[in-house]
Parts: sequence; structure tokens; C-alpha cells
Amino acid sequence: MFKKVAAVAAVVALSSSVAFAGEFTVSNQFPPSHHISKTIHVFADKVAELTGGKTKVNVADSGALYSDAQILEAVQEGLVEVGLVGTYKWGGQVPAADVFDLPFLFPDLSSPKKFLDAGANDILDAEFNKKGVKNLFWCDYGFIQMWNNVHPLHTPKDFEGLTMRSYSAGDSITLKALGAAPTLISSAEMYMAIQQGTVKGATTGMPAAVSRKIYEVSKYLTIANYIRAKGSACEVWLSPFGVFLNADDSIYVEPDLIVVCEPDKVEERGCVGAPDWVVEVESPSSRKLDGVLKLRKYREAGVREYWIVHPDKRMIQIYYFGEDEDVALYSFDDEISSGIVDGLTIRLADTV
Repeated sequence: MFKKVAAVAAVVALSSSVAFAGEFTVSNQFPPSHHISKTIHVFADKVAELTGGKTKVNVADSGALYSDAQILEAVQEGLVEVGLVGTYKWGGQVPAADVFDLPFLFPDLSSPKKFLDAGANDILDAEFNKKGVKNLFWCDYGFIQMWNNVHPLHTPKDFEGLTMRSYSAGDSITLKALGAAPTLISSAEMYMAIQQGTVKGATTGMPAAVSRKIYEVSKYLTIANYIRAKGSACEVWLSPFGVFLNADDSIYVEPDLIVVCEPDKVEERGCVGAPDWVVEVESPSSRKLDGVLKLRKYREAGVREYWIVHPDKRMIQIYYFGEDEDVALYSFDDEISSGIVDGLTIRLADTV
């Protein structure tokens, strides 16, 4: 599976041309459900708390004041005191900010912070200051995902001729290099562009894909996670993706998520043979199926690790199959180490 590992960042920028009184506004183009929006609201609450209520921060979500395309100029011109500015918006004025758009540069979610702490923050902040803007704090947007309605994206050849929504100039360069035809479209217009067929796919982060419900208008998702970047040959596949458990047509299932560490098992029709790792998200209607029937089928077929996620209880039940068979129960707040991919630790509370 082709994986684009790009860590996109954003800065909450302060205008240098505005004098602050007891109240100011943050322009935020993301909807309230977005994790960065929630971060900005926490910031607003903390300002009020730490100033004893003397300073009030108003947050204008969903681009109510300025859109993604307008926000940088609005902050520079002092039209709004504070705004969320994606680093990709700085490319024309601060080329160094394009570093966050380079695919495969950051291998995991901790890398951007290490990069900034090592001195990049001071370098970039000095460049932002020259343009009339002060960076208040960085926001971690996460990895970029690829969605489309034509076919799964396994290799660069699968991108040939595919019209794709792009979010920046740097992103467009990557898509062109893969053979796709990128078009710059704002995140607010992305859903409609895919739905109406203006483009066949899009690049975007998972938070935006969820908050803007891109999954409703897209058939295929290419996950930009860091499993392979950690030296593993494992691939991640999301439903709908068929699994022929016994390498024949006798048992067919469509788990919510699978990890396959033997690439030869993946064919055009699906995974032929048992995946190494299976994840099922339980619902009231699937409780018996996931916890009894599929549990037995996965064990017999040779699945090495089986996770049953209980959203209502915020718990994960994990079955470890093989010689040292075991079962464990974790909460969404626990850090869970994978028995399949060395060095991979997951905390579900960070993803939902």
C-alpha cells in the first residue's frame, strides 16, 4: 500500500498590528468538532482563568470571520487579532514553512515536536515576525490521508490521471509526482467537490475527513500511518475490504480494520488468508458475532491478535492467539503496545 506520511502543522498567529484590550477574537476555519477547534477553546478558557476573567477570548469557528484562503492576510493586516494559519499558507512568504508538507519526512507523530524543539521553532518564529505575525502556539494537525472514488491506491501507478483535491502548493507537487491531477480546493468546499464529481478524490487529514464527513462521499481510503515507517512490512486496510480467511471461498468476512504483514496475501479481491491483526468495533447488533463466532473463526484461521473495541464502555478487549494465548482488557486511556508491530503504542483516547 502506498503511504503518504506528511505531518501538517498550523500556528495560532497573533497580529503585530493590533493593540489588545480586555477582549480579543480568534478566527478559526475548522468546525467546533475538530480537535484543533477544541484546543483553541481550551486556550480561550485558560486565558480567562489565568487572568481572573479580565481578558476574554471569543472564538469564531467554521470560518465565520475569515476562510482558509483569507486568514493569513487578515492577521497580517490587523483585521482580526488572532487566527489559525496552516503552515502551508506561508509557502510564498516563508518558504521554510513548506518543510511540514514534505512527504515521508516525519516518520511518526512525535517527530514534528522534536524538530521544533531542536531549534526550528525559533527559526520559523523569527521569519513570521518579519511578516508582522507572532506565533502563539503550534497545533499538531496530524498525518495526511488520501480518499478517492475510483480504486484502492497501492502504488504510484494507481494515481495516474486521478483528479484529486489538493490543500496546498506542496501537496500539489506530491500529487503531480505520483501522476495525479491536483486541484486546489478549500476544506469547506471539499465535500461538495467530491460529491458532485468535480474531483475523484482528495488529500486531507483524518480530523477534517471525520468532521466534514468525507467518508460519506468516498469509497476508498489510503491510510498515512507510520507502521511501515517503523521498519515493518505490515499494511493497514479498512472496511470495506474482504478477507478470505482460509485462502479460499469457504469463509469470507469484512472486519472493520486489518493489518497484514505478508504483502503477498493482498490481492485485488482482498486479503487471501488470515491477517495478522484484526480489529472489530462492537455494536449492540454485532456483540455475539464479534465476541463468539468471529472470535472462534479468527483463532482457527491463524489470526495472531484480535481486538474488540467497545465504544459504549470505552474499553478494548484483546485476544492474543498462538502458543502463549492470552486475553487482556484495556481502557481507551491506556497505552497499548502492539504484539504485531515492534515499537507501536496506541492510546485510543487520542484518536476518538
